[in-house]
Order: sequence, then structure tokens, then C-alpha cells
Amino acid sequence: VVATALADKVCALLQVPKVILASCKAEDLVGQQVQHPFIERLQVPVCADDQFVGLSDGTACVHCAPGCGPEDYEVGLKYGLEVFSPLTPEGTYAKGIQPAELEGMSIKDALGWVMKKLQDTNKLLFKTSISHSFPHCWRCRNGLMYRATLQWFCELHHKGLQEKSLKVVENITMFPEAMRNHLRSSIGGRLEWCLSRQRVWGTPIVALLCTSCDKELVTPDIIKKAVEGISQQGIEYWDAVLVSDLINEDTCCASCGSTSFKKEQDILDVWFDSGVSHYAVLKRFKGLSYPADMYLEGIDQHRGWFQSSLLTSMALEGAACMKTIVTHGYTVDDKGRKMSKSLGNVVAPQQIIDRMGTDGLRLWVASIEMQGDVVVSDVLLNNVQESYRKIRNTCRFFLQNLYDFDIEKDATAPEALMALDLYALYELGLFEQRVAKSYEQRNLTGVFHAFVDYCTGELSSFYLDIIKDRLYTDAAQGRERRSAQTVCWIILDSMTRLMAPILSFTAEQLSDFYQKNKQESIHLQDFAHQASFDGDNNQSIRLLRKTIQKLVEDGEEQAKREKQWGMLREIRASVLKALEDLRQKGIIKHSLEAKVTLIMNTNTEPMNLVKELLNDIEIKTEQKKEEFLKEFCIVSACDLIESDVEYQEEDEEGDALYFGQMQEGLQIRAGHAAGNKCPRCWQWEVTDHEDGLCKRCQKVVSALN
Repeated sequence: VVATALADKVCALLQVPKVILASCKAEDLVGQQVQHPFIERLQVPVCADDQFVGLSDGTACVHCAPGCGPEDYEVGLKYGLEVFSPLTPEGTYAKGIQPAELEGMSIKDALGWVMKKLQDTNKLLFKTSISHSFPHCWRCRNGLMYRATLQWFCELHHKGLQEKSLKVVENITMFPEAMRNHLRSSIGGRLEWCLSRQRVWGTPIVALLCTSCDKELVTPDIIKKAVEGISQQGIEYWDAVLVSDLINEDTCCASCGSTSFKKEQDILDVWFDSGVSHYAVLKRFKGLSYPADMYLEGIDQHRGWFQSSLLTSMALEGAACMKTIVTHGYTVDDKGRKMSKSLGNVVAPQQIIDRMGTDGLRLWVASIEMQGDVVVSDVLLNNVQESYRKIRNTCRFFLQNLYDFDIEKDATAPEALMALDLYALYELGLFEQRVAKSYEQRNLTGVFHAFVDYCTGELSSFYLDIIKDRLYTDAAQGRERRSAQTVCWIILDSMTRLMAPILSFTAEQLSDFYQKNKQESIHLQDFAHQASFDGDNNQSIRLLRKTIQKLVEDGEEQAKREKQWGMLREIRASVLKALEDLRQKGIIKHSLEAKVTLIMNTNTEPMNLVKELLNDIEIKTEQKKEEFLKEFCIVSACDLIESDVEYQEEDEEGDALYFGQMQEGLQIRAGHAAGNKCPRCWQWEVTDHEDGLCKRCQKVVSALN
């Protein structure tokens, strides 16, 4: 009997002409009886299955042994076949095998015996050797044999446990969302849950077995005694306790009436152990909530811990034990191979800690996308190490410039802040929103990138680069320096609180330095944008936090501010480009040696926006436009001309140079500043001071004397 699609292939293999004696549909054969080739009076039924019987090789007819493989087992259940497993743990055939000659024989030797028997009875049609894919042990690499044995099961269809669990999966928040399909398929694709394992040590299954018929005996009294003993002596109690201590002498088997029992030696599935942690931990300890806010593990746990936790909580509580499930990928090496002890490519966490510290390890974990595998490579570790160094150095800069600052005594009121400092508060608010949103979405990679972008782009190369002059050279108690220190403190406080879940040790150490009279760990404090700061001692902080909130929540003003400051930053970028050209030509060595003139045609929309902003700065902060632009561009002098003057090609001031229209409506003229270099602040100015000090430094030094 051969499938039509394979008839030619089979005949070619046998080297015989094809002669069709009869044909029928495959369904017509189902339920028919087939005579065993050499066991008399043994007929077996014909079954159908479309899962593992293919049309690529063979005849499309295969044998089925329900006790010797998972696919065969499912077919056996479907057709009500006997699940018979004739193999012993030693790999020999057990009593009851047919033919009886195989009893006690190794399965390897039996293969040759069966082949010879078929030849002797003239029932062997064809013989060849094939390479067949079969399960192997991941540890020793040897082949495995399947054995159907008596086990303990959790009946998933009892009271609709499986169906109810599948419905609950739809209500659990998943990160990433695609992982919902993994959990759904893991629960829906299993026939039952085997709870027993044949291992030497583990959590015992509390049951007795009849020595005559192997029938189980489980009573509330036996369980109660076992629980009391295990609570006092640990799980080793089960190995030591005598059967006579668990039951009465007249206890008999309900199946055969025997009074002889032995203890069950199987242990519980380890996934059952971990799966009931919600019951053993969340339900037991005060201060913990049920259900858990989040379960976090690797993608393989959809078939393990996630699934066992959900099934057991549904059975015990009728509800899921978690609100959210966060899943990450496998840890792989730089070649994309999953890390495993058998391959020897495992990188221990301690190795990374020795290289970049505990927080460096935590930051590397946060930098990995949840959707993909976790790659361990020197390139990635070096990138993260550099990012960690940048964050630490940024925070160190703040600490170095806050040594003489007390937020409760020295803070500048929001309305008295310098314009750039107020803008820095606005950018801090946007940073907080970005980080908070990433945390809410369990997107730690987003937190990582937000910190790196903020420290590198917004702080180091922009805000902190500009305010260095004020922090280093202005009067210690002056408005300009205190304004910058106030904002530096707020930024440091916000960054420290936001980094605490990831850079835990760094955050604790930072807060030890800048928080005066620190009362509690940084990990017990709220994120800065969520804290109320209602205490009397925190009035300055509260006002500043309200200012940040107002800046980022006023939609119309925010859009206008983005345009104005965005245009101003483009002007700064153009100035820096012009100064770099001067540097390349050898005219200046540092930006503080330069003087720039900005010629703005305010009839154009971009320059009119900048004009409005500069006018607003001058009115609200009493800082002249030229002084603001001088600080903003980090030059020694800056002239501002608001007109529609046409671009001039000639060089009218010796070493001064013109640059083209680098922005719409903007012309830039740059050259070397006049005067001498101040030895204190390094700015250039015409001065007759005996030590060459500029006017600002003369005033500061005189006040000190």
C-alpha cells in the first residue's frame, strides 16, 4: 500500500515495474486491521494523521508506537490506542513485550534481531541505511529514548483552566507586545502539564504508592503531617520519615486492598516550584501586593515561569498573578550563538563588573533592546563603558561646581534666573518626560539613549559649555553664578533620581554629596517631576519644579519657544562654523579670541523670531542682547546689527573676515578680538589695568580684596 504521489519513487527504489492492482482514498483505510508481519494473531488498526506523515519519502505509511514518542502519543490519544511503553530505564525491553524473545534485550541489539526475523520469515521488502534526525541530550550529546511512564499531571481542562487562562492572557500588559502570541501559543498548544520529575533531589510529591498495584494514596492527613515535618526539618524530612508515621496500620489500598505502601520518590516539576512563588511570597509577606506589578524574564519563560505562574494563579485565585510581563531575548556571543555551558562561550557577570563596575553592567543591560537577543561583545561593552563615563563625568562637573551651594539658602528665584538657565529648565522638563515615558513603557533602552543624548548633546556640548565662564569667573555670590548653580542643582537632582533604577550605586553616591542632611536613600525618593516637595524647607525647589511644569505644559508657548531657541541655536552653530574657519586659517586658536558681528535682516521670519526672543530676554532678565549673544557663542565680543544691510565682500578691518549668508536673513562677520587676553577669564578686551584684567574681573577681584 503506497501513496499515489510516492508510487514511482518507491518502484524506482525497488527497481521493479509499477503495476497498480487497486486504488482507494486514504480515508477508506482508516479503521481497517493490518496483520503484524511475524506475530501471529496480532492485528493493529489503521489510523490517520496529517502532522508527521509526509509525502517526501517512504510510502506515506508509518508505524505508530503511542508509548515511544510525543507525536505517536497524540495519535494514540486521538484513536484510543493503548499507551504501552515496553522499555526499562536501562534501555532494555521489559516484561510483556511481543515477541517474548525480546524481553531483557537491549534496544540496540533488538534492531538486528528484528531485521533478521523479517529476513527469515521472508517479510523484508527492502533494506537501506538512512540518517534520521532524533532528539539528543544537550549535555552528553548521546541519543535519547522516549518512555511513557506513570506521572502526576495537572489536568488543564478541569473547570476550564486552560480556556480561562487564555482569556486572561489578553488582559495582561505585554512588553514587547509581540510576546503575547508566545504565551498564548504556549498555553493553548499543550495537552496537559506533567508535574512529576524523576530526579534525586527536589521538592517531594507528598503521596504514598501501593507496593502491589502502584495505586496512589493521597489524603489530607498525610499532607498535613508532611507539611508540619517539612516546615520544621526542610524537604529532607520526606526522605527520613517512615511510612508508618504517615498512616495507620489498617490503611489499605482502595484498588487491591493491600496494606503495604511506599513513599513516592518523584519530585515536583521545578516550574511548579517557581510558578507558585506568587502564593508563597506575595501572599505571605506584608508590604507586597498581589498581583505583582511586573514579571520579567527571558523569551523562553513563556513555556516556563510565565506560563506556570499564570496557570497556578488561575487555579488558586481565579485571576492572573501579574499585571505586566516584560520579556527579553537570549544572551548571545558576538557570533550570535546562544551562551551555554556546553559551548563554553559564557561570559560571567563578574567579568563585566571587574571591567566596568556593577553600574556599568546594569547600564549595559539597559542598553539592550527588549525585542532582540542580548549580545555580549567588546564593541558594545566599550560603547556602553564610554556612555557610562560621559554620564559620570557630567554629574562630577555638577558636584565640582556646587561645593559652595545650598539649595535652601542660595537658590535663585525662577523670575530672577538668567535666560539661558531658564531655557535649560525647559530642556530638563523635556528630558524628564522622555525618560518617564520610557520607564512607563518598560523601555530601558529608551532611558539609556535619553541619558546619553542629554548628557552629550544638551549638557556637555551646549549648556555646560556655555555656563563654564559664569561658574568659574563671576562673583561667587553674584546673580549670574548663583543662577547657573541653581539650575545645575535641579538638573543633577532630577538626573540622580531618574538614573537610580539603573545606575543604583552611582545615584546613591551622588545623592550623598549634593543632598544636605539627607534623610533617606535615593531609592526611597520619588522621581523629581513626581515629587510634591511640600515641606517648608523645600520652597525653592517647589517653585522651580512648578516653573518646569509650566514651561513644558504650555503648548502654545512651548511651540513658539521651540522655534525661537531652535533658530538661535542654528545661529550659534553657524558662528561656531565660522570660528572653525578662522582657526583653520591660524587667525585664532580659541573661540574666546574672537569677535563676531551678527547682521540680521529682521524682515525675514527667522530673524524676526530671534529679534522677539532677544528683546524678551533683555526686558525680563536685564541682560543686554550683545552680552547674552557673547556668552551664548562663547566669544569675547559680539555686535548685533538689526537691518537689511546687503552682504559686503571687502575686508574693512584688517584681519576681520566676512562669511556668507549662512542662515536666511543672517550674515556673520568674524575676526580676532581687540585688546589683550585677561589672565583670569581668558577673554580679550582693551584695558589699561596693570595686570591686564578685564573690567569684569577687576570688579570681582576688588570685591574679594
